[in-house]
Amino acid sequence: MVFSDPYNKTSQCNRWPSPYLDHDVEALQKDDDLKIEIAELKSLFCERSQALIHGDLHTSSVMVTQDSTQVIDLEFAFYGPIGFDVGAFLGNLFLALFAPDGHADQGDDRRGGSGEKKYMEDLFHDSLGFGVAKMIRRIVSVVHVEDLESIVDAQKRADRERRALEFIKMLMKERRRFHPITEVVSSIHPFHS
Repeated sequence: MVFSDPYNKTSQCNRWPSPYLDHDVEALQKDDDLKIEIAELKSLFCERSQALIHGDLHTSSVMVTQDSTQVIDLEFAFYGPIGFDVGAFLGNLFLALFAPDGHADQGDDRRGGSGEKKYMEDLFHDSLGFGVAKMIRRIVSVVHVEDLESIVDAQKRADRERRALEFIKMLMKERRRFHPITEVVSSIHPFHS
């Protein structure tokens, strides 16, 4: 449905605030360049079995408490491209940026305005922090990653994990200084060599 229904004028599954969005949806459905990009992603979706993925990951699928995080609604789980779940979740967060001004009225202070930039920066920095916490767990705790664990020579493995831990500690402590992801990637090189 992700790769077909929104672009099909006759799909019974499509809905939007008609007539207000009719022209925009019609333009989207006629956009051949967009449909080519979507077709390429559909091909990757069908062909790339990188990992067991959720298949419908969004903010309502993630339950967070003080002590744990749980992902629910696994009925669409399958082996597919990792980027699908990551993209679906990020897409849901991006869409959340567009909502506050629609809710705002005189008695409601949910306006986005200048807060959008801060929201995106906080999201980026929080994501880096949570990613670092997961990386530490994958090196130090019970569940490891095969990429490192499969290094046969224990000394070489320890060297690679030590370098990763040095990068991880720096990233956790300094994550708020990074802005585009390219800065993070560039900062890996001194630790990786």
